[in-house]
Amino acid sequence: MNKYFALFVIRIRQMMIAFPKAAAGTVMFVILLSVGTMGIKISSEKTGQPQDMLVVAVCLPQDEGGLLDESRYIKAAADYVASLEAVKNVGRFEYCNDENTALKKLKNGEYAAVLVIPENFIGTIISGGENPARVIFAGSGANISSSLFQEMMEAAASDVGSAQIGIYSVDDVIREYFNSIPMILKADVELNKEYMSYAFDRSVYFTTEYINDKGLNVVQSFVCAGIMVIIAMGGVMCVNVLKPDGKDFADSLKQKGISTSASYVSKVLGVTTILFAIYGIIYLLVALSAMRFTGVGEIITAVDGFCEYTLQGALSAFAHIGLGLVRLFGAILINSAMAGIIYYLAAGKQGREGRDSGGNTGSISAIIVLCIVYIVMFTASGCIIDNAFMPEWIRKTGELLPTRWMFDLIKGGII
Repeated sequence: MNKYFALFVIRIRQMMIAFPKAAAGTVMFVILLSVGTMGIKISSEKTGQPQDMLVVAVCLPQDEGGLLDESRYIKAAADYVASLEAVKNVGRFEYCNDENTALKKLKNGEYAAVLVIPENFIGTIISGGENPARVIFAGSGANISSSLFQEMMEAAASDVGSAQIGIYSVDDVIREYFNSIPMILKADVELNKEYMSYAFDRSVYFTTEYINDKGLNVVQSFVCAGIMVIIAMGGVMCVNVLKPDGKDFADSLKQKGISTSASYVSKVLGVTTILFAIYGIIYLLVALSAMRFTGVGEIITAVDGFCEYTLQGALSAFAHIGLGLVRLFGAILINSAMAGIIYYLAAGKQGREGRDSGGNTGSISAIIVLCIVYIVMFTASGCIIDNAFMPEWIRKTGELLPTRWMFDLIKGGII
C-alpha cells in the first residue's frame, strides 16, 4: 500500500510542476473566450438588433362612415401586443393601408408576414358571422417564426370567439327579462373589456416550457457549457502528466510490482486532485457569494436557502454546496480519465512509449485529435447544441457518452 501512496505523491509533484503552464494556458483560453463572447454581444447590440427583427405588416380596414372606427381599436390591440417584452425583442408591426404594397414588400423579403384585417372585422365577430383576417406568408420564405406567429393568431381568434359566446348569452338574458337596449350595450362594453383583458394576458398564449430534460434556463445552460469547456481545457493542458510514462520509469514501476493500469489510475487521481483543489475553491467562493449578490443565487439555485435568512435555510444551502463539490470532483475525475484514454489511443505506439517521432515527449497530433474528439462528444451529448434538435440516434448515443455524465454532474452543482 505504501508504494501506491508514494506513486500518488510522485504524480502530485509532477502535476505541481506542470500546473503553471496548464493554468496559464487555461486562463488564456478563458480570457479569449470571454473577450470573444463580449465582442459578439456588443456587436449584436450595436448593429444586429434592428436588421434582425421580425417585421409584420398589418393592413388595417378603411371604414367608410361606419358606427365603429375599427381601425382605431385594432391598432390599439396590435400596439399592446407589440409592447409585450416577449414580442418586441424579436419583432415589430408596421401599419399600412395598401395591401398590394405590403405584398410586394413581402415578396422582396422586407416583411416576414402580412396580416390583412377585413372591413367590419369586429362587427362581424359581434354579430356572430365569419369574416376572418388573412395571414399571408411568402411561400419559400416561411420559417419557424412565421409558423409561431400563425399559431398565435389562431389561438387569439379562438379566444375571441369563445368570449363572444358568453356575451351573446348575457344579451339574450337581458333581452328576455329586461328588454333594455341600454343595459345590453352597457353589458357588451363591460364584458368586452373584461374578456379582452383576459385575451391579451400574455400568460394565456405564452408559457415557459423546457424542450429537454435539462431543467436549466438560458443563462444556466451557458454557465454549464462554460464550466464544461474550462474543465475540458484543464484536462488538455495537463495531458503532459496523463501521457504514458517513459520506458525507463515504466520498467522501474514493473520491477516494484506496479501494473500499467495502477500507474494510470495514479496519474488520473493526481491530476484530478490538483484541478479539484483549484476549481473547488472557485466554486465554493462563487456559491458563498450568493449570500451577498442575489444575481449569483439566480444562477446557482442550489444555494437558494441563503435567501430564507434562517438557520435551516443556511444548513440546506451548505449541504447543497457540499454535494456540488462532490459532483464537481466527479466531473473532473471523468474528464481526466477520458483525456488520458483518448490521448493514449491517439498517440499511437510511439506515444505509448512516451516519445513522438521527433524524440520529444508528448505529441501535438494526439492533442489535436483529443480536442476534435472533445468537440464531437460535447456536441453529440447536447452540451453545445441542445440534443432536442439532434436526430434520435445521436441523442441516444449522446446520453451514453462521458461528457453527458459530466454535464449532469455540473448541472447538479448549479440547480
